[in-house]
Amino acid sequence: MFGEKTFFGAPKTPEQLDTQLQSVQKQLGHEPEVSLVPASVEREKILQMPVIELQEKYTRRFQAYFELLRQENNPDFVSRDKLTADFKKWLIALNSLDVYVKKHHAGVDVTLRGKQIDVFDDLHNFLEAGGTAGYIKLPTGVGKTVLFTELIEALDLKTLIVVPTNILIDQTVDKAEQFAPDIEVGVINRTAKQYYRKVTVTTYASLARQVAQGLIKPEEFECLILDEAHEALSDARQKLVRKFSNAAKIGFTATPTFSAEKQLSDLLPTCIHSMETREAVEKGLLCSVSAVVAKTSVNLSKVPKNAMGDYSESELAYAVNIASRNKAAALLYKEVFSGEQAIVFCVGITHAREVARVFREEGVAAAFISGETTKDERIRLLAEFNRGEIKVLCNADLLTRGFDEPRASVCLNLRPTLSLVMAEQRGGRVLRLDPDRPDKHATVVDFVDQSDSIDELQATGQVLFAKILGGAFVVAAASGGRSWDSGGRPGHGGGFVVKKPNIYIPGLEVFFDTEEVLRIVGKVEEVKIEKSRLILDLEDLKKLVRLAKVQSQVEYLEKRVNNPSWPHSPDRLEGWVNWNDFLGKTSVETISELAVLQLAVRVAHVRNRFEYEAQRETHPAWPGRPDYLAGWTNWFDFLGKKKRDRR
Repeated sequence: MFGEKTFFGAPKTPEQLDTQLQSVQKQLGHEPEVSLVPASVEREKILQMPVIELQEKYTRRFQAYFELLRQENNPDFVSRDKLTADFKKWLIALNSLDVYVKKHHAGVDVTLRGKQIDVFDDLHNFLEAGGTAGYIKLPTGVGKTVLFTELIEALDLKTLIVVPTNILIDQTVDKAEQFAPDIEVGVINRTAKQYYRKVTVTTYASLARQVAQGLIKPEEFECLILDEAHEALSDARQKLVRKFSNAAKIGFTATPTFSAEKQLSDLLPTCIHSMETREAVEKGLLCSVSAVVAKTSVNLSKVPKNAMGDYSESELAYAVNIASRNKAAALLYKEVFSGEQAIVFCVGITHAREVARVFREEGVAAAFISGETTKDERIRLLAEFNRGEIKVLCNADLLTRGFDEPRASVCLNLRPTLSLVMAEQRGGRVLRLDPDRPDKHATVVDFVDQSDSIDELQATGQVLFAKILGGAFVVAAASGGRSWDSGGRPGHGGGFVVKKPNIYIPGLEVFFDTEEVLRIVGKVEEVKIEKSRLILDLEDLKKLVRLAKVQSQVEYLEKRVNNPSWPHSPDRLEGWVNWNDFLGKTSVETISELAVLQLAVRVAHVRNRFEYEAQRETHPAWPGRPDYLAGWTNWFDFLGKKKRDRR
């Protein structure tokens, strides 16, 4: 119970505890906002709860109760007034947050959607349990600015929000005005000095200057929110963050692992909530997406790495900023993505300017944008992109942070990277939901260059978006997905036809097939494992694969993306029999006649390729590739659908 194992004497009955709780509550006042019992829990339940559970679940409330009880039993306690004031402030914040969550679940004043409220629930539980430093991993585009705007409104504490760029300052202020218009928000940067506001927004660079000059005093803030929190991991910035010792510190990021040496958990120990890109797509927080690979003839063997473990930018720019590669990108856009809003990531300003010029030469409305672009010019370019007057926007890394344009649906990564952070940030820029296109489907194209030391597909070891995605094609909830028709152009059909579109671009080999993309990603990871000499034998691999409940070769390739120790080709290991044996499945003779398979599939009421793949788990005789059977024409004929049924 609440007094179990005694604070001041023997355990007490619920009635005695209730009297004691009322006495303690009297010190705080009887207003609902300073109640020791949260509004979402019945008082009787609290009184019956074991003390250990109370300590874990309501750490701050329990601490308040305990300390105030000590004060009551020790009238000469010197810190009575300060303790009471501090506890009241936090109780007001916790109760406000508790009421917010309760209202949301009751359908009142609903702002957050779907999985966003799950994040808020975890935030609520974290703060109730006495958490003071933690982070939330959310993919780019799921609405983290809305989340922390709602959080600061609910907590009503003096808050400092730190973001990487001035663009993100503007976006944060805009979201606060939209979702929390009553919050008094101030901006501190080179051009604005709005001190003494309840909520202040600044950049990491400005924060360092302001604290050094004594203009921002860390001890005055009760909540510190770090946007793109992985950018706070330099030694100097970590020291800066730790100065906010009186504040609850909460970081938001898509990439908590910046490098092998620097991880966000070193600064903010608790992972409050984590969501991967694939989950966000499948839950409908992001749009459906395909990962495509474009293999070039450019060689990166001589490009050195910088101190952060990525390619040296100057050397990389020299290697990839060549006419044939730039033109191949423009031709790929024209052939496959013509008319769609695309972002092209380049290596530096010179490369971005040159790529934009090549696109324009090919008749595509393109422009480049950089950190040197004036604010007015940047606003003009982004507005023209939003209106569709500019179809392709080329940049170096400006648009990896703070770019919020739902119309963008194609990402061309002309800048190879070895950084998980950069790969996830770039691809995520085209996954935002578009209210004007509920069936939006994004495509992320990684340009993969060669290396002298690797055979077969000659992957360089760079990070591809398919690794981030955990697959090459993921469909959002309530989305029909997108297909590639015979001409290779995006359509809006009812499935994803993995046959390679019939295109030819000099110096470029484009892989649309999901299995091929996964094989390339697997090859990249295989190179990394080769370097670390981590090798599994067949029996050990079988145990891991069966523990992961892998059901097919395709699923093996998908899960291998996040299990780099698994070899790309297990069938080459000594002792290999077949896939059924490897996966621990009973051997079944596969149906080899198209007519027989057609009958079985139609009896099962299969409507598209995805349902076919899903039902193969319960129909192991169905072949993985029915399009290899003699007499095959297409999926619509196979499923017995007429043209008007295509959706």
